[in-house]
Amino acid sequence: MLLLLQIMQEDSTIINIDAPYHFERVYLNCICNFAHTMPMEKKHFKIRIKGKVQGVSFRAYAKSKANELNIDGFTKNLPDGTVYIEAEAEEEILLQFIDWCHFGSPRAQVKSVEIETGSLKGFGNFEVKY
Repeated sequence: MLLLLQIMQEDSTIINIDAPYHFERVYLNCICNFAHTMPMEKKHFKIRIKGKVQGVSFRAYAKSKANELNIDGFTKNLPDGTVYIEAEAEEEILLQFIDWCHFGSPRAQVKSVEIETGSLKGFGNFEVKY
């Protein structure tokens, strides 16, 4: 049996290396440079949080969490009782923020979190809109 190792080089070409092993054929994808040297692509998420999320400091806590994670964008209350957030950062960071949104502030009672992707707007910070 052989182990097939696929290595993606910096220029996106792939090198296949067959190495003898006593395993079934396994395919591995390895990126040959460190993650911190690769530019991370920013994403834009539109997030709507439903439940008891107004009057419980949800927006203030969201701003604090966004600042902690270096997320740019804004949050605001909507007339239907939901909280709306637009957030920009690397996808992994945004997913951490969305995890936080499922719980929110200490007095919040989140029923659902809806996420939609959008075009980057280039926010310079994160703010609470009134």
